[in-house]
Amino acid sequence: MNHLLVVILYRPPFHTVFTTLASIRTLRPESIWLIHSSSETLPSLPDDVHLLEVKPEELGKQLNTLIHSRQKVDSALVLFSGVHTLIHKDTSVMVSGNEEQVWLQNQAWTRSPIPETRYIPFKEAFLAYWLNQLPKDMPFQPLKAPSQGRMPITEHAKLEFAGTYEQPNEQLTSPVTVLIAHYNHVNTVDAAIASCLVGRFVPEQILVIDDASTDSSKERLATWEHPTLHIHFLKQNGGKARALNAGLPYIHSPFILELDPDDWLDPDAFTKMRESILSWPEQSPLLYGNFRRWNSAKHELQYKGIAKGRPIYSKAELLAYRHPLGPRLYRTSSLKKIGGFPELNYADGRLYEDVAVMYKLLEEGPFHYVDQTFYNVRNHQDSITQKNHAKWNGFLTHLKDLD
Repeated sequence: MNHLLVVILYRPPFHTVFTTLASIRTLRPESIWLIHSSSETLPSLPDDVHLLEVKPEELGKQLNTLIHSRQKVDSALVLFSGVHTLIHKDTSVMVSGNEEQVWLQNQAWTRSPIPETRYIPFKEAFLAYWLNQLPKDMPFQPLKAPSQGRMPITEHAKLEFAGTYEQPNEQLTSPVTVLIAHYNHVNTVDAAIASCLVGRFVPEQILVIDDASTDSSKERLATWEHPTLHIHFLKQNGGKARALNAGLPYIHSPFILELDPDDWLDPDAFTKMRESILSWPEQSPLLYGNFRRWNSAKHELQYKGIAKGRPIYSKAELLAYRHPLGPRLYRTSSLKKIGGFPELNYADGRLYEDVAVMYKLLEEGPFHYVDQTFYNVRNHQDSITQKNHAKWNGFLTHLKDLD
């Protein structure tokens, strides 16, 4: 007899839970668990459904504990509520699944513990990221279930993102250093770093410069062990431009991608980047494209759409650009030629360092725009840009010092 444990990861709306339960019961599971967060108040459920309240950051830990505690279980199905078409494989397959459901058989979870959610931007990417992290010698059959019908635009965008994860047979190195200037982003920096390490192509180096964080970032960053990741801790906070410049002496790759610690990349970002680099004129110091925007509120991300870039040809067009220009892939030689990121006297050099460096780089050659989207921006009220619109005019006065 096959002892099946079913774990449902709750996502609104609530009525979709019953659709999933109807499908699951045809499998005659030994037990059914519905996982939800403390912010989600659920109506009553059938008696055979066990509720488990879990903090979002402890989802992986709690799932590992739950599955290991069911001693009679020899297979497990983990899926999001709303799924009504189930993937069911025979016992010869150790793992099968996609971004909405994962089947584990033959005690597969003992070889591949469920990862922590701090490595992903939102819970809808949880299962896809897990599959991506499976050991390369573990039998894995990626399957696509039929579409679950119409859903809210945010949920669709999240599942579309999750669907770009893959389990590559090997990872190839891209001639890019990812440069992260970090200050007090302990809750998001893991997802930023992890997003660089999941695709077929990965960067030559990930360089994190911690600008004397005062939260628990140092302890969190110290838990990372990866050959391409290098972390430097500054003793005194000096602002983003100074932190970025502190990293330049350690960079020897031809290209630098600037990544904010509260943003993240698509799983196939470096594959797309590789294609863009091939069309990048050698005289151009900067390559950029589009942003995918997300609003952060109450620990949830809401999809706001794609901010399309446009070609710019002059300093005046740069200063009139309607949103931050990016993502920014710098030609390392060009960036070092201008002395790195300008450290203006205005606001102690802590504002608009992106505009300042691009203003100076335009003197080295034209920028190159590509109509590609692989960078995700997290908008929130605490961001420096959101707080300092009123200081823009003062910045423009000091920017003239660079001419």
